[in-house]
Amino acid sequence: MTTELSSYKIRYRPTRETFKNGFTIEGGTTLRLSNNSRDDTQKRDTADCLAERILDHERRYEYSVWEHGNYFVFDKDTGEPFEITVEDEDIYLHAKATTTSTTFRNFCSLVFEAFDSAYALQKNSRRLRS
Repeated sequence: MTTELSSYKIRYRPTRETFKNGFTIEGGTTLRLSNNSRDDTQKRDTADCLAERILDHERRYEYSVWEHGNYFVFDKDTGEPFEITVEDEDIYLHAKATTTSTTFRNFCSLVFEAFDSAYALQKNSRRLRS
């Protein structure tokens, strides 16, 4: 379990620039919580467990679902939004323009606790243009 704030640093924040015929988005930071558990007995869907154990249970989060395993989350304690994508057993946190490392660290700590520290942290930050 990683708790050092530097591990959660948001290196590139997504920024949006609007033009007459469209827009560009530059930058992005994603944290990947990969499940290192060798226990194949988990029959429950990871997205369902995440919603039940953290998003519904913790009163600090408001969230909306746009499809199963994809959440737009608002941390009421910090006033910061972020996005979550669940793929199989892995959980991806996507920073928004105002997301800070504190918000990511707090959420990851809850995941480590709720899932008995079966997850490991990986970070990907890129300066990109789309």
